[in-house]
Amino acid sequence: MLAGFLRARTVVLLILVSLYLFSVFSLIERFFIYFSRRITETIYLPSKKSKHMTLADVTEQFQAVAAKAPNLGKSLKFAFDEGVVFLDLTSDDAVVSNEDKEADCTITTTIETLEGIRNGSVNPMMAMMGGKVKIKGDMGLAMQLQSLLS
Repeated sequence: MLAGFLRARTVVLLILVSLYLFSVFSLIERFFIYFSRRITETIYLPSKKSKHMTLADVTEQFQAVAAKAPNLGKSLKFAFDEGVVFLDLTSDDAVVSNEDKEADCTITTTIETLEGIRNGSVNPMMAMMGGKVKIKGDMGLAMQLQSLLS
């Protein structure tokens, strides 16, 4: 009688384990189906990106932001492949120009990377660690940028 009970218990246990494994495999299959669709949409669907920004567009945006920026007593330079945007934050009225002057902090990157950081598709820390963004000079001023530019 005990042997029959153990056999029945083993059969029930095997059924439960197989049902559990079936549900796990089903979840894994759903996971792969979902992500394969996402990857397909990402690769094959046309991008909804806007046109690429130019140096003039970036300069114009910085002028709008700098009008509200506080007097930090420092200067900041963004060096892009296309040119330079210089922010002079030493007076009450911030001055933005495309002059290549010495600055307290120089940030070297591309306009595309800056666009990605601003729209959230690029992580600023990862961009810096990956070499897409290089900072030379006053690191404290660079750390204030997010609050300054938002």
